[in-house]
Amino acid sequence: MHVNQQFLRKLLSKIHDIVKAQKRAKSQYKADK
Repeated sequence: MHVNQQFLRKLLSKIHDIVKAQKRAKSQYKADK
C-alpha cells in the first residue's frame, strides 16, 4: 500500500501543531495558577 507522502507530511505537521498548542496551553495554565 502506497501512502501519499504529502498527505502524511500534512498530517504530521498538524499533529505537531496540536502538540505544540497543548504544551503552550499547559504551561500557560501552570503560569496562571
